[in-house]
Amino acid sequence: MVKAQETNSTGWGRNGTPAPAGPRRAERLSGFFHRLASPNVAPWVFIGTVVLFGLLSVLSHARIDELVAEEEATGRVIGMAARQRMLSQRITLLSNRLVNGPPAERGRVRSELQSAINLMTASHEALVGGSEVQGVPGLRTEHMRDIYFDGSESLESLLQHFLSSARAVASWQSGQALMGPQLDPELQEKL
Repeated sequence: MVKAQETNSTGWGRNGTPAPAGPRRAERLSGFFHRLASPNVAPWVFIGTVVLFGLLSVLSHARIDELVAEEEATGRVIGMAARQRMLSQRITLLSNRLVNGPPAERGRVRSELQSAINLMTASHEALVGGSEVQGVPGLRTEHMRDIYFDGSESLESLLQHFLSSARAVASWQSGQALMGPQLDPELQEKL
């Protein structure tokens, strides 16, 4: 005669193995569902389910809002980086117009050049350090910081050299020699 395995109230045997599905287990499950369907318990089960789904909806909505905010910030960074490229081209064009253009336009060109330099400088500071006003997070990873700041040919040193050269051109007055330690020798030859 095979002795039935003793089980505890959870349906598991003493040695940690599941108890065989027998009539007692089926009766316990049947009793459990019968109690859930009773008039005293059913409203509470329904309320608990509604509250659980409501809580899950609120949490998922909060997470989605967080992801959307991150994507919007990334979009602003991409837009600002694209504007930096455009500004570098504009600064180069305005520098050329200031030096080689008609003297009557130099005041307006110098003003536009200075505005472009200021915007590029402010945008660079926001991209590197972050800006709550512009909604830009700044450099997020150590790898990005290394690319910007490490080495003699870092993006930071190249940009600062470019901006320094642009400021020298913006302060240039007709008749002055456009020379200085901040200007690239190739730029000095061209001007």
